[in-house]
Parts: sequence; structure tokens; C-alpha cells
Amino acid sequence: MGRATVAEVLVDVVAHAGARHLFVGAGAARPAHALLAAAARRGLAPVPTPTAAAAAGVAAVAGELTGAPGLAVVPGAALAEAGAALEYAALNGAPLLVLVPEAAPRPPRAPHVDVTAERAGEAAARAVRAALAPPGGPVVVTVTADLDAPAAVEAGAPAAAPAALDPAALAAVAAHLGAAARPVLVAGLETRSRAVAAWLQALAEALPAPVVVSPKARGALPDAHPLVLGPFGAPGALAALAHADLVLTVGLAPAEAPTVWPTDAPRIHVGATPAPGAAAAATGDVALALEELAPRLRGRARADWDVALLAHFRRANARAPTTPEARAVARVRACAPPGTIATAAGAEARALEVASWVAGPQ
Repeated sequence: MGRATVAEVLVDVVAHAGARHLFVGAGAARPAHALLAAAARRGLAPVPTPTAAAAAGVAAVAGELTGAPGLAVVPGAALAEAGAALEYAALNGAPLLVLVPEAAPRPPRAPHVDVTAERAGEAAARAVRAALAPPGGPVVVTVTADLDAPAAVEAGAPAAAPAALDPAALAAVAAHLGAAARPVLVAGLETRSRAVAAWLQALAEALPAPVVVSPKARGALPDAHPLVLGPFGAPGALAALAHADLVLTVGLAPAEAPTVWPTDAPRIHVGATPAPGAAAAATGDVALALEELAPRLRGRARADWDVALLAHFRRANARAPTTPEARAVARVRACAPPGTIATAAGAEARALEVASWVAGPQ
């Protein structure tokens, strides 16, 4: 049996990472015919789309919803059309691979990987790791080799271990938490994975501390959890932040942070991306950071939140919607089965959806 082709190696790597569909932009089918055939043999369903922008956009949303890389194939001449999807993926932590089966100009603001026949497997694995690295994002993969060409046999390389966290930074975060009487946790998009969400819930319950979520973190902890006080802007969330003497942002990307915080309490941070203005920050793998914080918090006095006060904050969120639009969203949510995903276009519609749509666990 002959060696696997470049196309087969690429498809194997992305399928192993969890990709299930191949979104194909107009004009990409001919240069990518070998890739589409390999995908069909591997069980990845090709999905034709009318434009490169549509292919990349749908792939970005697929990556955001599933946590596996969304895969789009676009012709080199139309790569610029994928610019909005690349920007969306970068801002929203969506793992996205935009595969170009021919030479193309490099996009100015997206990571880029070239695939050759000699290093096809290594390059594909590097692209997948970059797309999945917290908080997730886009990678453009240009195939300069013939997709039908046999790929070189490469020695397997071990997966890179998460970078070690700075012990001094972890100690500083733990010291601030240990001294706080009324900490509030603010969860961002980097908390959406099961591993991070589990540690987030454990930390909130151990302190104990209420949790406010960004729009992208809805569902990391279910809204029904007694410590979840809703998204930014919810009455209960604003009240908790006003009472807080410390805010710990967990996995909150800079694009998610409010321009003006509704509290004067100092902020500390745990996340994959830095947090400007934080009094202390542990930057790196979020699940690992929360896990390593746990032993540093043993023996601390429990936070001094009044259970009745937190229940009052939650009741403030449960008041009946006052606008026709909010009532419509609430009625649709009441009829929708568990796991239904709501989307909204525009800032006002997004705010309405976030406030009115009750989120369950992801």
C-alpha cells in the first residue's frame, strides 16, 4: 500500500482534532478536489457554500459552537473575502482553519502555516494546535504542495505540554483572594471548555463567591446555579459588583471586558490572555491555573457573602421582562428544548438576547 497523500494527511489531522465538516467556498472545489475526496473517505461531510466569506464564516461559528476546529476551503484569489470571518474568530475565540489549496498572499493579521509534502503532518498539527490554543482563533493554512503527492513519512513529535505558570503570579492572585471578604468572579469566553468550567464551579463554591458571566461565557455554569448572577448588565450582576471588594476575572478576553467597570474594587486575573490594569495576574492555561490555585487557598477564611443577599440579587434578575421584545425572547426560550442556541445581530439585539435567554450547561 502506498504512502498517504498530502490531502489524506491533512484530513486525518483535522478529523482527529474533531472537525466533522468541510465548508467549501465557490471556486475551491477544483483546486481542492483531492482534499474533498480524502475528506469524503474519512467521513468529513463537504458543505458547498456560495462564497469564500460564507465558507469561512460558517466554519468559524462551527468552531465556536463545537470547540473543534472549523474547517473552510477557499481559493487563493478569494482569501481576502474571508477577512471578516478571520476577525470574528480572533475576537470570539473560535478555532478556525482556512485552508487554501494554492499559493495566495498572506493575510496581514492572521497566523499562517505553509504545508509542504515534506512536512505535511507536522504543519497540519501545528496549525491545529495554534487554532485550539486558548482562547482559540484563526489560522490560514496554505498548501504549496500537490495535494495528490505522497507525503513524507515524519517522526511523530510529542504534543507540547502547557507552558508552566509563574509561581509568583499564582501566589499573588491567591494572596488577593485570601484577603478578600466579598470576591466576585467574572467568567469570560476562555471558561467554555468542560475542564475550565469544572474548575470555575469548584472555585466559586469553595470560596464561596458569586459569578458574573460575559455573553460568550453563558452556559459555562448554568444560570440555575445559585451563585450565578447573570451576564454583565443584569441587575443582580451589577449589584454584586457594587458590593464586591475584589473582582477575579477568569478567562476574560480583553475584547469582552467592559470599557468602564461598575466597581472600584481591585481586579485580579487568571486567563490565557493578559488583562491590562489587573493588580495581579496568572497568564497561561486556565484550567491548570485554577487547579494550581486550589492548594494555595486551603485554610483561608470563607468569603463573607450573605446568602440571603445573593438570593435577593438573583431574584432581581428573575423579574418579568418589561419590553415586548424581551417578553418575546422569554416566550421563545420557554418553548425551546434544552440545548437550543440563540443568536442575535446587532448590539441592541445581542444585549436583549443575553439578558432574556436563560442558559443551561453547555
